[in-house]
Amino acid sequence: MSFDSTLIIIAISIIASIISLIISLLLKRLTMFSKSKKYNYEEKYALIESQRNFYEKQIYDLTKRLSSLDNERWLDLNKLLLSAQENKNKEINNKIVINYFLKNCGITEENLKIDSKLVFIIMPLNKVFSSLHKNIKKICSENNLEAIKSDEEFIEGDILNHIVRLIVKSRFIIAVLDGRNANVYYELGIAHALGKDVILLSSAEEYFDMPFNIKSNDIAFYNSPKTLSSELNDRIKKMLIRT
Repeated sequence: MSFDSTLIIIAISIIASIISLIISLLLKRLTMFSKSKKYNYEEKYALIESQRNFYEKQIYDLTKRLSSLDNERWLDLNKLLLSAQENKNKEINNKIVINYFLKNCGITEENLKIDSKLVFIIMPLNKVFSSLHKNIKKICSENNLEAIKSDEEFIEGDILNHIVRLIVKSRFIIAVLDGRNANVYYELGIAHALGKDVILLSSAEEYFDMPFNIKSNDIAFYNSPKTLSSELNDRIKKMLIRT
């Protein structure tokens, strides 16, 4: 091998080593940047999560404070609000427009008349909640109201049509939020869209599993039959004044 050939081989080896070193350094920098970016993302996510938990706790505490007011004090603090809400509810109840959705559900002008004694219960149709259902019906009966849920009558045809009729006809709604039931949320959405008054009911232990936009509402919490009776009775008495 000639001297020139040896020099060429040595030069190529040096260049290859330099290129290899540069590539190695670049890969190291990219790895460090990737880790740093991931760290920053995780740090920001943790901060946002902390803020969300803080605000949810504030909403929860405020809701509990509001719901703990005795009936007389609640009425005193909300006299003007109740007066305005009463007029608003009367207007909504008398002016429900039969749109495409309601028409498809078989709703006619005759169905728009409110039954002042009827309360519709939106809740999971599961035997686990049978005791809760009986207690709700009992409490409503004590307030001279008839509470029913969708499966208490045998219905031929589309069950949704039957549910919508009951929602439209009822004086107000009681919605049980326990179990994150999709049907409950769907029927609750219909009730809200129609401007119906709704009492939201939940066991205290279910609170942190609820969707965020549900948590921000006034919810009657219970942890025993006794607190259920107390909380629901208060809400019903207020509702009878409003509607």
